Amino acid sequence: SDFGSQFLGRLDPATLDVKEYPVPLHRAGFPEGALDLEIDPNGDLWLGLMFQSGLARFDRASERVETIQLPPKFLTETSQQAMVAPHSFYVDNKVWAVETGARGLYRIDIETGEFESFDPFEEFPPPHSMYSVMADAQNNLWFLDFASENIGKVDAKTRSVTLFPTPTPGSRPRRGRFDDRGRIWFAEFAAERIGVFD
Repeated sequence: SDFGSQFLGRLDPATLDVKEYPVPLHRAGFPEGALDLEIDPNGDLWLGLMFQSGLARFDRASERVETIQLPPKFLTETSQQAMVAPHSFYVDNKVWAVETGARGLYRIDIETGEFESFDPFEEFPPPHSMYSVMADAQNNLWFLDFASENIGKVDAKTRSVTLFPTPTPGSRPRRGRFDDRGRIWFAEFAAERIGVFD
């Protein structure tokens, strides 16, 4: 992903060939670029479009970029989708995305284009914020609570939210991934440690 401009880049380490694919501009006059880059089960790539508001999917077979923009009812001056979780969209045809501007989440039906909004911290006193997001095999969303010390889960069926504190208070977890055993590995940004959550 290119943090400052509207391109997805590809580097072939064997040949050193670099190719860029333009990502359509959603919002002229707003900062350009994307942050998170994730791979779905089909091998296609997804980008969180930051202040351009929405998501982009790169179809590797056709080498074509498709975008999904926030609908007007959710679009604000501070709308920002930094992180995306397409890992298990095949369960219900839905992809998760972080709404950084409101400390919330969207779940997008990629067939109908319908957006659902979530406030995962509604029942919890601040400070809280989401950084990495990951979908498990049932397409439940797991997230790292970067402003605090928690691993969080949003149940895809009930919408209930559970927070699991890390052993180190104030650890500020970020940048996590599931391993092949279903555990979440993550950096503890404020604790100089690596954590694993089963």
